Amino acid sequence: MESHVPIGGLKHIGLPGFIFPSVHYCLLIQQCNCTIDLGAHYVKQSERNHFWILGANGSQKITRPMYSKNVVPSATGAIRLSPGSWYKNQITAIQSAYGKSAFYFYFKEELNELMRQWPEATLGGAIEKSYLFLQKHLHLPEAHIVHTFSQENFDHDWRMKKQLPTSITPVKPYHQVFQDRFDFQYNLSALDLLFNLGPEARHYLHQHSLLTLDLADLQSS
Repeated sequence: MESHVPIGGLKHIGLPGFIFPSVHYCLLIQQCNCTIDLGAHYVKQSERNHFWILGANGSQKITRPMYSKNVVPSATGAIRLSPGSWYKNQITAIQSAYGKSAFYFYFKEELNELMRQWPEATLGGAIEKSYLFLQKHLHLPEAHIVHTFSQENFDHDWRMKKQLPTSITPVKPYHQVFQDRFDFQYNLSALDLLFNLGPEARHYLHQHSLLTLDLADLQSS
């Protein structure tokens, strides 16, 4: 099988659910037919429960803590997030990172209300609502989200992978807060794109060149 695959040749992809996924993830959904499977098994140390933002000190990981007893449900969608007020620090971290961006305050209240619900949510519910938030503001295609493990036949099935394939087609740079301190950061949440470009973010995604994926880096994940 070819290791470099143009995304135009991928008809149907099975994806894991990531919370506030990256720009790269959103481009995959924009450019091909994807199913987000919340019934797939949870994979540790993956972006299923965390995402990246760009702060004054560089890339910062925001993690949703999970509630666990003796046995943690294996399906991503069934895992409950930890109770408590941890979300307040995360709201503060996002505001510290993007308070000076051009469009953060247009989305602040809606985002904060969404995050206040996390302690009562399942990981699957948080993932689905985070995608719907991005879909609304980035004009992404309506997601095909399933909650039980799908038996569909996918051209490529990445539901159980720790990471998604990288692209040999570079993610096109856009303005980022703190770009005077750091080189362009490719792996950030699509929140970064939204806060920096606002309404233009949807045009960025729609007009982005087609990706060519490097499938070789999935062999060990």
